[in-house]
Parts: sequence; C-alpha cells; structure tokens
Amino acid sequence: MLDIKLLRETPDVVRADLRKRGRDPAVVEQVLARDAVWRDGLKRMEELRAERNRSGKLVAEAKKAGQDAKPVLERMSQVAAELKALETAVPLAEKERDMLLRTIPNLMHPSVPVGKDDTQKKWAELGGYTCNNAVLSSPEFLENTPYNKAFAESMGFVKDFWAVPVYGEMMQTGQAELNKFIVEGEGTAQGTLDNIAKTHEDILKKGGLLK
Repeated sequence: MLDIKLLRETPDVVRADLRKRGRDPAVVEQVLARDAVWRDGLKRMEELRAERNRSGKLVAEAKKAGQDAKPVLERMSQVAAELKALETAVPLAEKERDMLLRTIPNLMHPSVPVGKDDTQKKWAELGGYTCNNAVLSSPEFLENTPYNKAFAESMGFVKDFWAVPVYGEMMQTGQAELNKFIVEGEGTAQGTLDNIAKTHEDILKKGGLLK
C-alpha cells in the first residue's frame, strides 16, 4: 500500500504517476478528503477529552463551594455526545481512506515508458509478448525474433483476457471488493460477487466492449 505520508506531501507526484498509467487521478482527492476527516477528528477528540477532564474538576469545585454545577454538567453531556459520534466516525474515515489508498499502486520508476503503447514496445524489445495491435504490427516487433510474426498472426484468433484492454482494471476492482469482504469483514459473499459483477459491467460498458 502506498505510504499515506508520500501522498500528503507530494500529491501532484502521485497524480502524475496515475496519469502515466492511464488511471483517473481523482482518487488522490478522495483519499486526502477522508484523511483530513480522520486527522481533524483525532484532533477534535483530544480537545473534547481534555475538556471533559477539566469539567470533572470544575463540577467537584462547584459542589465543594456550594455553587450550581448544572451549566457544567450540561456542557459535559454535550461533550460526551460529540465524543461518542466521533469515536464512530473517525475510525470509519480511516478505514475508508485506507481502502481507497489500496487502489493506488506504488510509484513507477522514472525509466518506465509513458503510455500503453510505449510500455508494450519496451516489453517487446526485452523479448516479451504483447496484445497491443500497434506493437504487434510494427516492423520492430515482427523482426525482433524468428517466431514473432507467427505470434502476431495467432493473436488475431485469441479471444481471452489478452484481447480485453480493461482486463487490468477489472482485476484490480475485483481484488478490492474481495479484500473488503475477506480481510475487512464487510458485507456478504453474495453482495461482494454482485458488486464485482456490477463494477465489471460498468468498466466493460465504459470501454465500449458491452452495450
């Protein structure tokens, strides 16, 4: 998981890395928003607990002096209610922040090419295979090894995940949903599968692969 400190201090670097991968950088703002709620909530909880401790002493002093402690007691009641709400909201914000943070990959090395075509070209130059049509049909790939031409021709008949450009995104979102159920203990098995199916359907529609 990406270090939250890195994202706080250099959000533009993370955004640029996501754009380099062809990913939506909006998740950076989402993580920072939940992180702000968590950090502000922790600070507020500390303030309220300190006030609660002070109020306890004020009540004791008022009673000892024969004074009315009702205003202090009413304020203590308000503090307790706000503190109780924060004790639920703050851990939830942290959990939501970390779930979003897990969807952001670690930063790529500066030497990694920009764009899918460039990445696939680099991979092919190192002897790897690709399903990128632009690379498959390029003279550089076809002439790189004696069998690359045959591989390029055979890819026209392949009908599996290699032919789906959004496969990586589908895998990532599926893993995120499974993590919520298996690791975080959220939801049900059926609900998790339904969420994965709906998310995959949306991704395929967005990619023009499903009507």
